[in-house]
Amino acid sequence: MEGPQAPNNRPAFYVRAIVVGALMGVVINLWVPYSAYVLHSSRIVFGYVPMCVLMPFVLLLLFINPLLKLLNRRFVLRPDELTIIFVMMLVSSVFPTLGLIGFLLAMMATPYYFASVENQWAENIHQYIPRWAFPSDAGGAMRCFFDGLPPGESIPWQPWVIPLCWWMLFIIAFFVGQFCLMQILRRQWVERERLTFPLVEVPQLMVAGADDDRGLLPAFTRSRLFWIGAALPFCLIAWNVIGFFYPEFPAIPCITSRSYLRLGRNMPAIFVKINFFVIAFAFFTNLDVLFSVWFFHVVIILQIGIMRRFGYDIGSADLWCSFDAATGWQSFGGFMFLVLWGLWMARKHIRDVLRKAWDPSIADVNDSDELITYRAAVLGVVFSLVFIAAWLRQMGMGYLVMAFYIFGAMILHLGVSKIVAQCGLVYVRGTLTAQSFTMRVLGTASISPASLSSLAFTFCYCCDAKSAITYNSVHTGKAFAGSSVSRRVVLVSLVIACIVGIVVSIWITLRLGYSIGAYNFGAWETRSGNIRIFNNVVSKMRNPTQPDWRRIGFLAGGVVATVLLTILHYNVSWWRLHPVGFTIGGIWPIRASAFAIFIAWALKFVLVKLGGISLYRKAKPFVLGTLVGYVMSVVLAFVVDMIWFPGQGHAVHVW
Repeated sequence: MEGPQAPNNRPAFYVRAIVVGALMGVVINLWVPYSAYVLHSSRIVFGYVPMCVLMPFVLLLLFINPLLKLLNRRFVLRPDELTIIFVMMLVSSVFPTLGLIGFLLAMMATPYYFASVENQWAENIHQYIPRWAFPSDAGGAMRCFFDGLPPGESIPWQPWVIPLCWWMLFIIAFFVGQFCLMQILRRQWVERERLTFPLVEVPQLMVAGADDDRGLLPAFTRSRLFWIGAALPFCLIAWNVIGFFYPEFPAIPCITSRSYLRLGRNMPAIFVKINFFVIAFAFFTNLDVLFSVWFFHVVIILQIGIMRRFGYDIGSADLWCSFDAATGWQSFGGFMFLVLWGLWMARKHIRDVLRKAWDPSIADVNDSDELITYRAAVLGVVFSLVFIAAWLRQMGMGYLVMAFYIFGAMILHLGVSKIVAQCGLVYVRGTLTAQSFTMRVLGTASISPASLSSLAFTFCYCCDAKSAITYNSVHTGKAFAGSSVSRRVVLVSLVIACIVGIVVSIWITLRLGYSIGAYNFGAWETRSGNIRIFNNVVSKMRNPTQPDWRRIGFLAGGVVATVLLTILHYNVSWWRLHPVGFTIGGIWPIRASAFAIFIAWALKFVLVKLGGISLYRKAKPFVLGTLVGYVMSVVLAFVVDMIWFPGQGHAVHVW
């Protein structure tokens, strides 16, 4: 990656791309809160390649870059520059609203604003709130964040400064550890296990030929199939947009809303929606993986129905976990096995990394093509773990609770990152949270109130892997593989994207909160999820429980089932069920997108059967067209909401 002799490898050569990427980061972190909190339009931050990245990126490729080419070909952004811009946008999209910052700020203010006599937060939580990590409610600063400031008063920035400084130090350590861990595992995943990284393939296809002389538009648009594919979702959704103005206008079903299909009594409904966003990315995923995901989703629905029929129930699912408790713990057992098995498979590589970190002069281990040296990566992981442990201890978390929590968080982030790299599914998360895993395995009777409170505080950065940087880190390495871009340029662009995302997102979230009131955002993180988190913890304080052996039993059963599936997958040539489908088939995002995944599998299966790999490749422009057409339809709906329905928008794009 270094290529020091290449003239286009100097950092200064990519200043333009980094500046554009930073400006795009500003746009994303202003646009996402405006869409969600003010306009109440589509939540465009969800997904591992979120709509808030694709919308400006497609506009850049189809309008801005062709205009630059028309003015002067020297102004055209080249594929390497476009890749830098895309990666910076992807990193910046981690922060706004529910990604990280919006949730963090809401959680910091929630314990004071929503405390009441009925929920007893003041008696159970307030005494455990660290004053250095949470802003004071003196003068009603937190109340004004949720209700809005009285006329003529200025935003009280001062109470937020010190707590946010401490939180930013924690987030830096959190991100550094994740980034370094991904650099340690990158070669294992890319070169030895040969994960396919479908989410990287899409932007690579889109930027290819963007600067050639064969036309104004990029190469992927120069096909009739592309325009046919683009017209399909755009026309369907544009038809439904007419219903914004005329509610009696007949809408095309299962396009911007979902229907439900039940396989029998007592069985959860299958969500039916033709989600072009999911279909386009899933098309690039391995056929066996696609089949396994929707197949195991159906199996899990049948399992839930059978257990309900016999009256077997282990209790309700925990917050931000799978939609069923038993199958969620069962899947997490498989999730845990796949992560630990993957680390065991990588033991030789990890040993080489540690050898190189101990003695950089070792010649048989090469780290020159990594973004950072193995020594820096190992030291970064160690620093991160030490800082995180010290932080959690200061927050009041006990050492045993801390060990289980960090283990659960590691399983969550490593597992999701590898699944995204392997499957290319745009909506994925773990079947459990690290907090639920800790509380259920240890039992809340053995966890102190201070530890329970500190577990509640961790939800703002560790409940969904979307708020992590792990998947971005490993995808960045893949995106620049074989590129002439130096690792120094990549690192600088990543750091700038993080700084821009954090600063702009904090500023706009606080400004909007004190202007219109965060409670009026109508968002999950400011008036629903934040309350449920603290209510859940207080309930566990008042009703302590022992270790939940039934859930642990399902976890053990999931381990056994995944071991058998793994053995069959690697040793039986005709076996088509991939164990990863078992581990994620029961999560909410898969429930919402399983029907679309089935469509992608069926389409790809038919193409491969009829014409082999050549027909599959010929179909790629059509699939890219459906993605671009869908993106432009969401742009259309957003513009319509902004002009005619401000504050009463329509969520065309939802997972």
